Amino acid sequence: MFASPQSAGKTVLIFDANPFITGADFHPDGVYSINVDNDGDALADAAFTFAFSESNGGTQTSAAYDATSACH
Repeated sequence: MFASPQSAGKTVLIFDANPFITGADFHPDGVYSINVDNDGDALADAAFTFAFSESNGGTQTSAAYDATSACH
């Protein structure tokens, strides 16, 4: 995560995993989440959730969801 060099006040969040390292795709029944604490109170102020489709020849589609301020 880092401040956007092109847009002041925006943050870039990167969710990266290389399935070629483990030899596995993202599990289609798995839910991958990232919680972000913006104010240091150890509670999530934003949550990002990712879900993936079944693998089709090593290719998967994904959906990303976000929730903010409702995480407490």
